[in-house]
Amino acid sequence: MAEGKQQQRDQAPENRALAALVRASASLLKKPELQSVLPKVLEIAQELLGADAYAVWRQSAGPVWQILHSEGLSEEYKRNATITGSTARRWLSEPMVSEDVQQNPQVEGRDQLYKREGIFAIIALPLGTEATEIGTLALYFRQPRKFSPLEIEIATAFSNISAAAINVAELYQEQLQLRRNAQAEERRARFLGEASALLASSLDYAATLNRVASLAVPVIADWCAVRVFEPDGSLGRVAVAHSDPAKLAIADELQQLYPPDVKKDRSLAQILETGEPVFMPAVTDEMLVKAARDDRHLALARQLTIRSVLTVPIKSLEKVIGTISLVMAESGRELQDEDLRLAQSLSARAGIAIENARLYSQLQSQLTATQTAEEKVRLADERLRFAHSVGRIATWELDATDDVVRLSPEAAALISWSERQLTTSVSSLLNHMRVSGDRERFAKALDRTIRSRKELHVEFRIANDADVALISARGKLFYNGGRPILIGVFIDITPNVKPKSGRVASAKKAALGASKTRP
Repeated sequence: MAEGKQQQRDQAPENRALAALVRASASLLKKPELQSVLPKVLEIAQELLGADAYAVWRQSAGPVWQILHSEGLSEEYKRNATITGSTARRWLSEPMVSEDVQQNPQVEGRDQLYKREGIFAIIALPLGTEATEIGTLALYFRQPRKFSPLEIEIATAFSNISAAAINVAELYQEQLQLRRNAQAEERRARFLGEASALLASSLDYAATLNRVASLAVPVIADWCAVRVFEPDGSLGRVAVAHSDPAKLAIADELQQLYPPDVKKDRSLAQILETGEPVFMPAVTDEMLVKAARDDRHLALARQLTIRSVLTVPIKSLEKVIGTISLVMAESGRELQDEDLRLAQSLSARAGIAIENARLYSQLQSQLTATQTAEEKVRLADERLRFAHSVGRIATWELDATDDVVRLSPEAAALISWSERQLTTSVSSLLNHMRVSGDRERFAKALDRTIRSRKELHVEFRIANDADVALISARGKLFYNGGRPILIGVFIDITPNVKPKSGRVASAKKAALGASKTRP
């Protein structure tokens, strides 16, 4: 009977350890998130082995061993604990037990680090599964410690459970991240489709870009701002969007007090010089201090709590015509490379929309100018026709080189030209004048105009059986390809008389007399 009781007492620690490992397994696998699993490891390590601190180590390229997560270690220790060199090339395959770190050659060179941290003993255990090597689990003890075979066996079992839990948590995190990435990509694709439709829907690019900026917030970024260069070279703000009106008020104040300046804004100058985006995934306070123009500028910039900034150029075929900025702030998110590709696609579409709108505006201006000119020509033509019908004015033309006179139909009617042809010669026109003195005076005036380029101004009379018409001939000399061309008008300046049927010899005499008094 006594022997059986002793056997039960001997088995009691094993049973307790087994029960603790079962609880540990259930606890570690209960929540698959890595941020929940890692802190739980220390809690269970303390229960199983009374560890004072622990650390999960990971090997990275170099090779370099660094602490992934720890509990119970000082910040100084964590800053100085990185393992490099030949030691970092070793991968722990079996548990390493060091009951006195000051006497263990395996940790040579780190004894002073342990001494400052107050570490006396360590158990280092490999973390891995059949499929992957995760790293190392180190348990630290701040009191001298002797480890029994059972404790080493328990620590090994615990490291295997921890490795499985960490592996599951990382796979879970990876799946979550893949899902987030897919959802983010879907949001980006949906946004780009809607933004493209908006940009193609109107030639009012300012209003359209305002709608696009509002569409981007907060789905794509916390802030979205669009700026376009003005004709004077300044960068005007076309659109800015944020979900918080108070933040927009700060942005307005920054715009008024500190408008973008190519000479002072390094990012803007870089974009103009290279035509490439400027991407700052993590914005620090030091960067804000360096970019601030004065204390007020810095204070306003800090109120925006900017974390991440991406600015891409809007380009035409020839140059940079504006910028689009995506900003992450209070949401805590950071912009990714995928956001850069999205912003570049958006800026390309915005550039096309702006160029189309400007070309349309230019065409409209040209069309308006053409219509205005055509209207002026139409009005002038109407006035001329009115003058022809009311004031009895008609046009004629003389090619002085070939001695060819061309009469408009109105001119032929005005001088009672009976010939069917509207083209004649100067001599024929002179012969049509019934008074010889008029013929001589007209010929001399014409010769003077051709030689001296002075304007033609001469009067002559045209008579028929019923009455006499007094005609004023005026004209100006032009050269067309070296050929002298006289463009002129005939104006009926006969004194007002009664209708043709009531005209008498006195009217005829008055007209004849009037011409004698003119040069």
